[in-house]
Amino acid sequence: MKKVFPKWIFFLTSRYLVNKKRKSALTVNLIATFLLTFGVAILVVVISIMNGMQMKFINDILDISSYHLQASSNFTYSKTSRDDSETMRAAIAEESAVTAVFEFIDADVILKYDDNDFASMVRGLPENILELDPSFMESISMYLGKFDLSGENNIILGRDMHQKLGSPYPGTKIKMLVFREGRIVNPVVQEYNVAGIYQSEYIEIENTLVFMNISDVADFARLTNLKYGIKIQDKNRDREVLRQLEASEQLISLKFDTWRSYNKSFFTALKMEKIAMMFLLGMIVFIVAFSLYYSLKRVVFEKNRDIAILRSFGATPIQIKIIFILEGLFIGFFGSFFGIILGLLFSINFQEIMGFFLGVFTNSGAYSYYLAQSQVPYLMIKDIFTIYFIALFAPAISAYLACKRVSEIKPSEVLRYE
Repeated sequence: MKKVFPKWIFFLTSRYLVNKKRKSALTVNLIATFLLTFGVAILVVVISIMNGMQMKFINDILDISSYHLQASSNFTYSKTSRDDSETMRAAIAEESAVTAVFEFIDADVILKYDDNDFASMVRGLPENILELDPSFMESISMYLGKFDLSGENNIILGRDMHQKLGSPYPGTKIKMLVFREGRIVNPVVQEYNVAGIYQSEYIEIENTLVFMNISDVADFARLTNLKYGIKIQDKNRDREVLRQLEASEQLISLKFDTWRSYNKSFFTALKMEKIAMMFLLGMIVFIVAFSLYYSLKRVVFEKNRDIAILRSFGATPIQIKIIFILEGLFIGFFGSFFGIILGLLFSINFQEIMGFFLGVFTNSGAYSYYLAQSQVPYLMIKDIFTIYFIALFAPAISAYLACKRVSEIKPSEVLRYE
């Protein structure tokens, strides 16, 4: 190590970086550092905002629709006694990681109001769902009315569906074309009471999912098997909890699945969208590395004499290359460090900053507040480290490629006419 990294390398590197005689090269380095800082900051902010938006969609889907885990039974709700159902639910709840477990049934229906028809999926939930799952109402809010499944034939519509049906307000009745299951499929039109209108950040849920009491759904979905929705403390531990539940002898008749299997195409699309965005914004870093490559390549050409002198004193090509690589690391370190700090500061205070600018450039303070609150950045440590290491080593790699010609410089030929 002493032969490869002698002290004179760091001495020459420090002199080379602060040498006032090479103002043009110093200016290029400062510009490269500034652009790298700016690019890294933009990358951190955009990725954190995208993470926040994606996590909001994912959490809404998990809290409202697919849940963290689902357990499918081989029996129907109407054929299950309440005691047996409670026993099964209690066995699932014994797992320490489980925070909520409840029964549900899904059925496809057609909603009718005035002259509007709309295909939908109705989900039957227990009457006391808000007690069984306190986090349920964290992902939705009531636009009109209240979330009440206790009334006979009550139905809760999504806001988008409510508008497409012609705005049936709470207290009005809508018709539902249901398909009673039995020996033959028997379509029947029934009336239901609109108890409330809910809204969610994920409009697809509002557009497709309505809620009813599980007993009312079981009246026409007689052959639909009962399912259990399960929520756990950490959604990323779903596979671990899945194995523990499958190992329980009391739950051997249930088939478990995790949230990763539901809406798989949607989650994959979100991941690809994030990768594509990181690649596009990462081009700023590569542009900086590209400009640094040509800058250092020119420096190597201009410093032929100095390099030849160092070679004649016994310096190896690798040792000379290290001087340029350290310059690239210097630019990468400070550019990525200050870029990360700047990006984190902007991301952490994003709501306040957006609220301020939207308040200045728009007339509606409420609208500005809504926009600022609806996009909450979410910082992932792995994303921060990925951005940091790419921005750190990209300039160093450029410097290495730029100084490959050093090994071709022959002191005898360069210094012959000196």
